[in-house]
Amino acid sequence: MQRNILIYLLPLALALGLGLDGCTKESVRSDAGSAARMIRERFIAGIDRLDSSVAHLRSAVSMMKRDAATAASARSAFLDARRAYKRIEFLAEQYMPSTARSINGPPIDKVAEDDPNQVVLPAEGLQVVEAALLADEPDRDATLAQVEILAANIRRLRAYATTVELSDANIFDGMRREVVRVIALGLAGFDASIALTGIEEGGVALEGVRDAYAHYADGLERKSPSLRRSLDTLFERAIADLHTHRGERHDGDGFNAFDRLEFIRRRANPLFAQLLEAQKALAIPVADDRRALRSDAVTIFAASSFDPYAYAPGFDDSADAERVELGRILFFDPILSGNGRRACASCHQPELAFTDGRAKSLAFDFKGEVLRNAPTLINAALQSGAFYDGRVAFLEDQATEVFNNPREMHGSLPAAAEKLKMSAEYAGRFERAFPGHGDEAISSLTIRSAIASYIRSLVSLDAPFDRYIRGETSALDDGAKRGFNLFMGKGKCGTCHFMPLFNGTVPPSFAESELEIIGVPSHYDTIGAALDPDVGRFAVHHIEHDRFKFKTPTLRNIALTAPYMHNGAFTTLEQVLDFYNRGGGAGIGIDVPGQTLPADPLGLTQEEMRHIIAFMRALTDTTGVASRPGKLPVVVEGGVRRVGGEY
Repeated sequence: MQRNILIYLLPLALALGLGLDGCTKESVRSDAGSAARMIRERFIAGIDRLDSSVAHLRSAVSMMKRDAATAASARSAFLDARRAYKRIEFLAEQYMPSTARSINGPPIDKVAEDDPNQVVLPAEGLQVVEAALLADEPDRDATLAQVEILAANIRRLRAYATTVELSDANIFDGMRREVVRVIALGLAGFDASIALTGIEEGGVALEGVRDAYAHYADGLERKSPSLRRSLDTLFERAIADLHTHRGERHDGDGFNAFDRLEFIRRRANPLFAQLLEAQKALAIPVADDRRALRSDAVTIFAASSFDPYAYAPGFDDSADAERVELGRILFFDPILSGNGRRACASCHQPELAFTDGRAKSLAFDFKGEVLRNAPTLINAALQSGAFYDGRVAFLEDQATEVFNNPREMHGSLPAAAEKLKMSAEYAGRFERAFPGHGDEAISSLTIRSAIASYIRSLVSLDAPFDRYIRGETSALDDGAKRGFNLFMGKGKCGTCHFMPLFNGTVPPSFAESELEIIGVPSHYDTIGAALDPDVGRFAVHHIEHDRFKFKTPTLRNIALTAPYMHNGAFTTLEQVLDFYNRGGGAGIGIDVPGQTLPADPLGLTQEEMRHIIAFMRALTDTTGVASRPGKLPVVVEGGVRRVGGEY
């Protein structure tokens, strides 16, 4: 039914100059539009080559039998097809992201949250073909069916490409995003998890970027010959480095051996920065829209490169110092709770990276426990959705839920607002933080806005790892360096904990945060383990597909935030690594329906796991975010004067 609707909508979309991805014809063009026009022609030609590659793949799969020769021929044809896609990936992703997802999206089925029938939408695209084709016993008919779907999506891509006018600004934006995609996804093997060809395919992707950049090279030569020479050299060396791993490497040796850390530091980081320099030298506008990774960022490994307000409701920019400081004071003030004894900081303690060190946080009465533990709030603003089950979109909504929850703050924002009005100091602070609000300066909305602003200030991305990858070569020891390469390679950690935030927020747009089913046990055990009964995301929409699904948390400051997982099942990082090394819940014998984490053992040695832990410890940074207010404002309530948060 969905495909039939697309068929009927396509002629109208084409007539209006629209793609079903929401693309419109753009007005910003290069000098006479020559470079953008030529790049568009190359894009369409590249789609045609992709279409031919998929036709060859279809033929190879149709002739596939149970012998090794025909299977190898089909696999070779598949790799050729994916290389053809990688060469045009940056433009497909930039201009037609939903179509690009259909062609090369994650091989995970989905269910629309607003569908009462819970119809499963099967995954499709190159990654699904890879899983079918590279299985121990490939299913020819199933693979062929997926190839037919892939061919249809490529035709859709071509139809859109012929209607979209490219602009210089978006081309450069797309080129820089592709650099991020290569280092954060390609080097991790995100979309080549079975073939393990992500490194070599990253080289092909950069070839596509280089071919587009070449149309601006002569203009850059006139503006800055040295920059042109530098970019030419960077492209050449980066592509050569990645192509040292060309070909199928099912044993994983080549994939695991690649030095990702040095490639990013010496090749990808400078390439990302110098493409921006070239754009500015050519007087091509840099996008000024609000986005998570700022369009003018010179590296993705700095706190200033990310905008936490890109995740705020309506992009409400309220990062002024008065509002943040008010939120900080409120965060530590127990006056907001129902009994005046519990503050946000009771469960989110700055000394523990804003956790509380408990398997499950204490309940309101300080006797029982809540369902889950307290996650870190450092960098919590850099994700879409809050809580372990992602049930709310914004930090403001998270604050409201916590205040209203009888097991947590057991309070009322309207009641808290009335108490705060009894303090002259609070009244002044709210007036300065929310000028123009008059009598509504202290309200439920402003309380939660101030606290959310404070949490958005808790961005800290200057750990030893960040400093090293930006050029401070003494910031990491050899063990941590090896650990990073294992994390991104053999350990496959980077396929869920994405660089540079190391949470589930997906590069390069960082707009969507993933949830996974990994089969967390009720407690650490490798013999007779039982699945934790917490159903996770299922409790939000009651979609069976989401049972036991939880948000992928950040690994930044992981050394400070034990115990681990939503239920605190693991007390040490060694236990966490052992769990993943065995294949998650399914790997330790638990029946985990729909586990999204591969159940195959990783084969990490004890030494390799120690190196990964050394790297994760190098993600520790609480500088400038862990301070407590010296004194809380005075509040007079019912004739009783409260000082310093106590009655």
